[in-house]
Amino acid sequence: NRNVINSNLTNYTIQATEKTEKNQSKLKWFKHVFLRKEITRYAFSLELTRQKPKKLKTILGEAVEAWESEFGYKPQFFLWRLDNFAVYRFILIADNPETILKKYPLFIKDIYRRVYSKSL
Repeated sequence: NRNVINSNLTNYTIQATEKTEKNQSKLKWFKHVFLRKEITRYAFSLELTRQKPKKLKTILGEAVEAWESEFGYKPQFFLWRLDNFAVYRFILIADNPETILKKYPLFIKDIYRRVYSKSL
């Protein structure tokens, strides 16, 4: 008994509660964003140059940041496949499908302009 009384005890219940509250707040935000209304998601691929992948990733990151306000959500991208070209997958999300239909061609043109007008 003396060993228990003199030892330091950690209350793991408090730590578990803090983690649960943190996860619940993330879920509430996620639920708020996606349950407030219907959204439209559109995914497509673009073939881009394989040269200097780090610089290309930076350029694509700048492009999606610039288009976040146009779609209402930040477009996502990731490397999909490597062949003769680097194939990137893009995901556009918007509250209204018409937004994607109207702005999708402009988004693609902007991506190509940014990638191929800069020296890679």
